[in-house]
Amino acid sequence: MNFYIERCGVPILALVAWMTCITPSLANSDASATRALLPHEKQLLDLAAAPGGTRVLVTLRTAVDTTGRAPLAEQSRRNAIADARTAFAADMSGSNVRLIRRYESFPIMLVNVDQPALQHILGLAYVGGVQSDRANRPQDNANDAVMDVPAAWAVGFSGADEVVAVLDTGVQESHPFLSSNGTATRTIAALEGCFSGAGGAIPGVSSLCPGGALSETGDPNGNLDGANCAIGGCDHGTHVAGIATGSGAYTNGNGENGVAVAANLMPLQVFSCNDPGTGTCTLESFDSDIIAALQWVHDRAVNSQYRIAAANLSLGVSGSHYTAYCDDAAPAYKAAIDTLRNADSIATVISAGNDAYTDGLDYPACISSAITVAATDNSDQVAAYTNTAPFVSMYAPGTDVYSSVPVSVYGVMGGTSMSAPQVAGGFAILQSKFGHQATVTQLLTLLQKTGKPISANGYTRPRIDVGAAVDDLFVDGFDG
Repeated sequence: MNFYIERCGVPILALVAWMTCITPSLANSDASATRALLPHEKQLLDLAAAPGGTRVLVTLRTAVDTTGRAPLAEQSRRNAIADARTAFAADMSGSNVRLIRRYESFPIMLVNVDQPALQHILGLAYVGGVQSDRANRPQDNANDAVMDVPAAWAVGFSGADEVVAVLDTGVQESHPFLSSNGTATRTIAALEGCFSGAGGAIPGVSSLCPGGALSETGDPNGNLDGANCAIGGCDHGTHVAGIATGSGAYTNGNGENGVAVAANLMPLQVFSCNDPGTGTCTLESFDSDIIAALQWVHDRAVNSQYRIAAANLSLGVSGSHYTAYCDDAAPAYKAAIDTLRNADSIATVISAGNDAYTDGLDYPACISSAITVAATDNSDQVAAYTNTAPFVSMYAPGTDVYSSVPVSVYGVMGGTSMSAPQVAGGFAILQSKFGHQATVTQLLTLLQKTGKPISANGYTRPRIDVGAAVDDLFVDGFDG
């Protein structure tokens, strides 16, 4: 068995035995108090009993909180995670565990395990949780005026100097709607990326990154601009990107706009081709690739001059139906989203899903630190298709939304996929006026306070109203 680990901060290749450099806080942590298994952990144990085992994302607790904000420096974050990973390697020595992917800035590893190995992992006191590597799909099923966005533009709130990351199916970056004047793209080449193929670990699943690579970042040639649109992948991502950041208010433009009309774009392709021998390619995005893209968002927030306001995830597992927060079932997502929210002031905005649930959300929208968005129509009626629940963050228009589609044309789509980027763009608009000094919690509180109350299914949640949020800032400032 080959496993890359770090010994005292230096990468080495360990063969068969896992060599260690264990911190005192973790050295004796392999004995855990017996606890009842969670339902999803029991299911994973059953899956791990199958020939070849199963893939799990393992989230580690560390000696310090690696999901929080400064003064924890990035190198300290990485050192703490490396120490935890090394301790894990020592504790699992001799077990049937294969490392597929590690995350340097998140306390997460993707591994393949058999049942005895998973049972041992679940008994380690410093393991914060495990989850399967699930496959997500796009959440498909004249609204700026509804949200009073023009009022924000009129007083200089436009998303300038902020970036919206779109984790989706790819984007036609040369689309005029995603430009500043019809030709000059607002995509930042140094920020874009592709994470696909689930680490090469699943038969029949292939990467849609250029050349079949499992990841590619910072491609100056536009790594998603047209190369993969032949299978229809770019339609959804291009439409979502246009809702968040599109602008047609230039000479000979179409006169329509998205939300954050001056924000820049960070397109991240996170979908793979799943063809189990049928000759038909199904677009699916695996959790491990999505989390790799979120780590790239964090990395660029730390190591570049760009200010990233939001990461938009218009995707999910249809039919998963969580009637309460799912943090215990998705600890890897929770760690990644917490890091972006607390350390980088980046909102992770996720569509609620389109199963018409009135009491629950799809995965991963059910994570407590995400900004979850359900859909209304332009008459402020809750959309018939939308999932919603008392713990949804807010509503936004999602029905018959007009935006960009390949190749350089426009079209209408509907679904909570279209609601989420309205809110991601709203975060960019508000952050642009505060030099990215506002916290996600401050902005979320403001948007919920000023949103229009929508009552349905026995509870009330706010529909985003960007103009009202801007007005409130001028009168009251932040509440805290």
